[in-house]
Amino acid sequence: MSKKLILFLPLLSAAPLFLAGALRRPASEPAFSFEPQPIGLAPELTAASPDTLMNLAVDRLSPQRMPWLRVRLRQWMHSMETRFDAEGTLQLGPDHCARLDLAVHVGRMSSRSLVVSDGQAVAQVVQVGAAEPSITTRLLVEPAESAEGQVTKTPEQTLRELGCGGPYPLLKDLRTRLRALTAQTGLSEGRPVIRLHGRVYFPQTALGLTSAIAAEFCYLYFDAQSLWPNRLEWWGTDSKRVERLVLAMDFLDPQVNRPLSLEECVRVFSYRPEQ
Repeated sequence: MSKKLILFLPLLSAAPLFLAGALRRPASEPAFSFEPQPIGLAPELTAASPDTLMNLAVDRLSPQRMPWLRVRLRQWMHSMETRFDAEGTLQLGPDHCARLDLAVHVGRMSSRSLVVSDGQAVAQVVQVGAAEPSITTRLLVEPAESAEGQVTKTPEQTLRELGCGGPYPLLKDLRTRLRALTAQTGLSEGRPVIRLHGRVYFPQTALGLTSAIAAEFCYLYFDAQSLWPNRLEWWGTDSKRVERLVLAMDFLDPQVNRPLSLEECVRVFSYRPEQ
């Protein structure tokens, strides 16, 4: 997988890396449509600039405003190094509770990645095909090595690295990496959306990491009323200078701020080997 993409796509970290030896079979590109046209917007969005729209979208996704979230995820990636599609669910709760369950498909090969956090410890289960699952557990807060010595990762950092951050850290990161944002309204799969377009900026430290098709610009599709991020796309140009979709992420059927009961929390945010 492109290390450049890993730098700013934490949702991917829990899904395809364990298939590194088998990621060369084709995955079909997901069908998607966008029809530019004038549409009705929420009043506070009518005269907002592209940068303001991005800021509003990020703010509305913050854990302070959205402590509970359940969303269906769909990811598709196609580059010279990596081709796969993945689908599953992410449930987030207060106090760093999380559960991510993803099925990854590469050709006829299927694998599963499960991450469960109860706010104190996190379990990660990876199963490739019919093989025995690999299970690892760790404290949510534990020391980690860095160039400056030993540091302590925050729970948010650990969950994000395991793919459980949800759309908030992804959009928050993109807000700092996209330049020259433009906005366009239209219909996406028949739904009114605002589409933002921006050029991808990488910091100087990332320039040594290359990809066959590097992500050069993004399209972000937001619901025209709520600014929910329906879909994110990363595009690049191949060796023939043809623009190609490299990665697509869909955040589907969001259930926002619907608290779980104590019994449901115990079931969802606890790992048991039979799960």
